[in-house]
Order: sequence, then structure tokens, then C-alpha cells
Amino acid sequence: MPREIERKYLFNGKLSLDTNIVKRIDIEQGYISLPDDSLVLRVRRSVTQCTNYTRADGYLTIKRRDGGPGLFEREIDIEPDLAKEMLTNECKSNIITKRRTVIEFGPRLKAEIDTFKDQLAPIEWVEIEVPTEHYVFDLPAFCGKEITNAKGLSNFDMAWDPEKTKAIFNGL
Repeated sequence: MPREIERKYLFNGKLSLDTNIVKRIDIEQGYISLPDDSLVLRVRRSVTQCTNYTRADGYLTIKRRDGGPGLFEREIDIEPDLAKEMLTNECKSNIITKRRTVIEFGPRLKAEIDTFKDQLAPIEWVEIEVPTEHYVFDLPAFCGKEITNAKGLSNFDMAWDPEKTKAIFNGL
């Protein structure tokens, strides 16, 4: 499985007028796996909005930790209707809803601003996927404090205990 290495930052709520927003994605996701499982199994349904199209997608994602940086991750495309059905009937966790704003910056990098909805509002953070653990880049101005290694702030944690996650987030 390919390894995903992300850095996570608080979003300071400020985007400049010249920010290169590529797309916005409305996401619903939940987890079939339980908190003690060694593999994480996530179901996601998304609706992507760009300037010239809107598209619905579905994904089944398998994630595994091995003690190194990031996660091993394999994402499998599934029909959006199947993803919706699985979110309703198969997920054991709470369903997370969020809007992801994708921004291009620097040399071949993208920042994803996640704005959580419903019981997780007003949490917002920025995720930047990097090619290596020690990759150096200029941090965009909309990024605040780094929270990459903060315990209890993963989407998985949020889905299982949203109130605990909100308390941790509010304490930052």
C-alpha cells in the first residue's frame, strides 16, 4: 500500500484574494472498523464542485499504521450510491460531514482546508500532503499552529468521540 504523509495545521480563517482555490468537496464519511481494529476501513461519499463541473464519487479506504511516519493507504473507487448505502447501513461510527477546500500552492503542493459541520462545527484545519517526512516547504499564510502529532484529532477519533475531539481542539 502507498504511504500517505500529511502535516496538519490550525486554519487561521484568512484566505487572501489571490488564493488559488482549485475545487470544493462536500464529504460524508464514516468507519466500518472499530477503534481497536488494526486496519481502519473508511467509507466516503463526496460531491466535488469545480468551475465547469460537479461530480459525485464514492470510496472505500483501507488504512494501516506501522509505527513510521504517516499511514499506508489504499483507496478503492465505488459507486456513490453504494457509498451512501454503506454510510447508512454498515458504518459503526458517527458520520462526519465536512467541506474541503483544495488550494494549490508552492511547487506541486496542495492544501486541503477541512471545515467540519454538524456536531463538529466550528472545527477547521489544514492538511498538506508531503512526499517525505522531512520535506521542507513555505507554509501558507492561512496556516496556524501545527497539530500534526496532536492526539485525538484524527477523523477516525472524531467519528468515534466527537465531543472529546471538540474539547481537545478547543484547548489548543
